[in-house]
Amino acid sequence: MRKDQVDLQNAVVWIPDSKTPNAIAEVPLTSLAIDAFKSQMAISGEGLTGDSAWVARFLKRFPTLRQGIDTKGKPFRQLAEESGNPEIMALFRNT
Repeated sequence: MRKDQVDLQNAVVWIPDSKTPNAIAEVPLTSLAIDAFKSQMAISGEGLTGDSAWVARFLKRFPTLRQGIDTKGKPFRQLAEESGNPEIMALFRNT
């Protein structure tokens, strides 16, 4: 499935080449499915902007930093939680 087939705001996905009259099925998403898509997008860095996108690219290149610490011994995971940015927090939780 591609990102352009997922509409989280309207809670639907479009399935191309389906057996519907127009060959595209619109499937409603449950809240559990929406959370799963958001989590996967956070892991992959899809749909992220600004600081979240930068952190996602950095963690993709250096995945061991998820277990890293800063110069004062504070875990990066804790710093992500303290940032208050839900997308960055998800990048550190989904490992």
